[in-house]
Amino acid sequence: QVELGDLLSDRGNSEGAIAAQTAAFECAQALVAAAPDDPQARIELVACRARLLTAKFWRAPGQAKLDLAQLHADAQLLTQDEQRSGVPLERLTAIWLAVADGYNQQGQRRDELPALDVALRLRRRAVLRDPADPRHRRDLAAVLHRVARAASGAGNEARADAASREAIAVADELV
Repeated sequence: QVELGDLLSDRGNSEGAIAAQTAAFECAQALVAAAPDDPQARIELVACRARLLTAKFWRAPGQAKLDLAQLHADAQLLTQDEQRSGVPLERLTAIWLAVADGYNQQGQRRDELPALDVALRLRRRAVLRDPADPRHRRDLAAVLHRVARAASGAGNEARADAASREAIAVADELV
């Protein structure tokens, strides 16, 4: 259902995307209800909430705002419990980027930047854990670029400039 929702969204079928992502979210909710102590079920629920939120932004902005608050709270819990729950850094980063996207879509730059800061911290940890993998550096550069855009949008040009320079330096290391 998740992949179907992504495909429908990519093809401009927002109603179909919402329906597919809703079905995936409901399945994840059932998993959590059946196994409330299973950290993987909770991770899947949060990931499905992130995708559903993305699908809803244009069609149901009021509901998306409520979902964003819940997604943010879930992301905070997963981040606090990341070591014990075994959430892969890439997945946790994607969740925080969805939180940042939500705030950006709603024009809440003040809240977007802290979410990006968490994603940035997670990307840096991934690079430290596996410095030989160029994907981690590529993803770090991408998050730094997003931080630069968000900081600029929030009027923090010094932070935007620093993030841009670091993104360029990280990207230059890849070539």
